[in-house]
Amino acid sequence: MKIIQHFFKIFVAVALVSFATQTSWAQDEEAQAPEKLEATIQLSYLKKTDQSKEASVNVSATENGKIVMAHNAHINFYLTDGANPVLLKSVV
Repeated sequence: MKIIQHFFKIFVAVALVSFATQTSWAQDEEAQAPEKLEATIQLSYLKKTDQSKEASVNVSATENGKIVMAHNAHINFYLTDGANPVLLKSVV
């Protein structure tokens, strides 16, 4: 009986401390999920006079109100022929 009273006192003490400090024992979804930032993709396409073509992509993300260059961004290039997109290249 004394063991049960001892564990009950420990449980009450932990509960009071958790409540007083607003400790959460559950894991947040944000803590489990990988970090996701709002991203901006800028695509520029240049057709030169010698008929060569050049495309460039800049990917940036917003972090704490500042724009930073994103890394590990997966970008797929598609060529659309009517309603059928064809994957040209996938880069990271």
